[in-house]
Amino acid sequence: MEINNDKKNISKKRINLAYSVLLKKHYKFLKNRETKLGKLPDEYIKEKTQNTTNNDIQLDGIIEFYKFSPKNKQENKNTQEDNKELFKNFEIKNSNDINSFLNFLKQQNFDKNYCFFINIDIPVKFIPLEFFDLFNINKLTIEDILSEDYYVKIDSFENYTYFSVVIPINENNPKNPNLSIIDKKNEFKNINDSYIKSLSFEQIHIILKDNILIIIQEGIKGDIFDIIRLKLNTPDSIIKQSIDYLLYYILDVVIDKFLIILENIEEDVYNLEQKVFNDNSLESNILINKIYNLKRITTLIRNFSLKMLEIIKSLKNNYTDLRIINYYKDLKDHNNKLLDVIENLEHIFNNIFNLHISKLNYKQNDIMRILTVVNTIFVPIIFIASIYGMNFENMPELKWKYGYYFTLFIMLIVTILTLLYFKNKKIL
Repeated sequence: MEINNDKKNISKKRINLAYSVLLKKHYKFLKNRETKLGKLPDEYIKEKTQNTTNNDIQLDGIIEFYKFSPKNKQENKNTQEDNKELFKNFEIKNSNDINSFLNFLKQQNFDKNYCFFINIDIPVKFIPLEFFDLFNINKLTIEDILSEDYYVKIDSFENYTYFSVVIPINENNPKNPNLSIIDKKNEFKNINDSYIKSLSFEQIHIILKDNILIIIQEGIKGDIFDIIRLKLNTPDSIIKQSIDYLLYYILDVVIDKFLIILENIEEDVYNLEQKVFNDNSLESNILINKIYNLKRITTLIRNFSLKMLEIIKSLKNNYTDLRIINYYKDLKDHNNKLLDVIENLEHIFNNIFNLHISKLNYKQNDIMRILTVVNTIFVPIIFIASIYGMNFENMPELKWKYGYYFTLFIMLIVTILTLLYFKNKKIL
C-alpha cells in the first residue's frame, strides 16, 4: 500500500500556493526536522530507503543516460567509431528495471574524453544506495537528496559539487508555462484560485563530478527538461560542447522558466490594477485576494532567486577558463533580471494595496459625509419639534388655527436653506 500511494506522497511534497504557503513551508520544514531529530545520516538514510527493494513495487519513471564527446575533443578524433554517441532510455516500472540500469552503469568506464549526463526521474527513495556508491557520493549528500525540504543550496566536496534548486511546474499542463488569470476577453476569471492551485514546485538535485553530470528529479512527467532532451538528441547541438556548458544551459532554462511565470504575473497585475480602481467593493475585494496570492508566489520566487545567485557565484569561482566564466556571468545577468522584475512587481503590489486602502477610506469618508448632511438637516427640525413638544400651558402657537401648518412651513424652509447651503459649498 505504501508503494501504491507513492504518487500521492509526491503530490503532498509539492508546495501548493493556494493556501498559506510560507507558513506551511516552514511548518513542513520543522516537521522534517522532528523526524530527523537525534538521527545520524546513516540512520536517516536507512529509515527512508527501507522497504524500497521489494520486487512488487510499481513505478512510473525514467532514467536517461547520455554519452557524448565534447566538440573540442571531436576535432581530435580520427574515426567515426570514436565519435559515436550513446543514448539509453530506461523505463522504470519496478525494481528489476532499476537493477538493469545499475548493471548497465557498472559496465561503463566513464572515459575522461567523453561527457556523461544521467537524468534520474523517479521518487528519490527508490534510488538504490549502490548508485551513490558508484560515484562515491557522501552520506550527507544522500541525506539531503532523501530529505523532503524544498531548499536551494550548494555544497562542495573533495571530488564533486552538489546543489539543489527548485523549479516551477503547472500541474494542469506541465508543458504550458502560461499561468494567466485574464481570459481572452480581458475579463477576470471568477474561479476560486484554481489557476494558483495548478502551480507547484519540484526540487531537483544536481551532482557535478568531473565529466559526469547527474540530475535527480521527483518523478513528475512533463518537466522543463523536455527541451534539454531535444537538444541532447540533436546532432552537433551547442550544449554538447562541454559538461560545464550543459550545466549552464540547464540552470539557464530553470531561471527562464521563472521569468516566464513572472512575465505572466506582471501582465495580469497591470490589468488587475485597473480593475481594482474601477470595480465595485465586492469585486475589488476578490481581486485583492487574487493579487495577494500572486504576491506570495513572487515572494517565493524572490527567495529562490537570491539563493540561486549564491550558487552561480560559487560555481563561477570554480573555473579559470574565461569562456566558462562568461557563461556564468550571463547566467548571473539573467538572474539579476529576475530580481529586477520581482522588485518592479513588489512596487506594483504596494501601489495596488495602497490604492485599495485609499478607495476604502474614500468610501468611508463619503458615507460619513452623507450622514453628516442628513444629521445637519434634521438638527433644526428636531429643535423646532422639541420646543413645541414641551407642553407648557402658556404657548400661544398651540391654540393658533394655523400653528401646525406654520411649523411645517418653517421646517421646510430650514431644510431648503440647509440644502442650498451644502449645494453652494459643493458638499452635495
